[in-house]
Amino acid sequence: MADTPTYPSPTSAELRARLDARADSIRQHLAALEHEVKTVADVTVNGQPLPDVIRDRPLFYAGLALAGGLALGLLWGLRARTRRRPGEPEHDEFLRLYVASVLEAAARRVARGEEVGAAIEKTLRRRPPLVHYAPPVPEARSTLAETFDVALKTALGFGVKTGLDRLAKRFTGEDELFSAVEEVKEEHAP
Repeated sequence: MADTPTYPSPTSAELRARLDARADSIRQHLAALEHEVKTVADVTVNGQPLPDVIRDRPLFYAGLALAGGLALGLLWGLRARTRRRPGEPEHDEFLRLYVASVLEAAARRVARGEEVGAAIEKTLRRRPPLVHYAPPVPEARSTLAETFDVALKTALGFGVKTGLDRLAKRFTGEDELFSAVEEVKEEHAP
């Protein structure tokens, strides 16, 4: 029996170091997300921060996001459609060659004096039947369906963010979820 290498179990100090490294990674990720949200908050529309403008008219901006998603999806779909050129399937070529070979053999029999129907029948009797099976091809989605999917997912994400912001405002009084999280973190910081 071959010797299998054994690895020593990590010590508690090594485990603690791994956990601390993971916690630092999570903190950095949250900091990057907060920076991204704060950067969006720096954008103003008519002197009012963008998140406040969106919160004032959420349905309008959800519709705007949906329309933008539809437009982008249509553009990408039409662009992709012009690139696609379906090739001729292999079975079409195989079928064409099979029929050509049957006709050629039948033509030789006819040239020797047989009747056309009898020549074809004798030729087909000596050949194996042609059976082609192809697994069902999944139905291709239309550009409109793909566009609707993109737009729906965009609007859903926008709606979830708006709902979470409203929920955070109800419970914490803060306008944004990330502001509420920051407030809770400050309360529980050592």
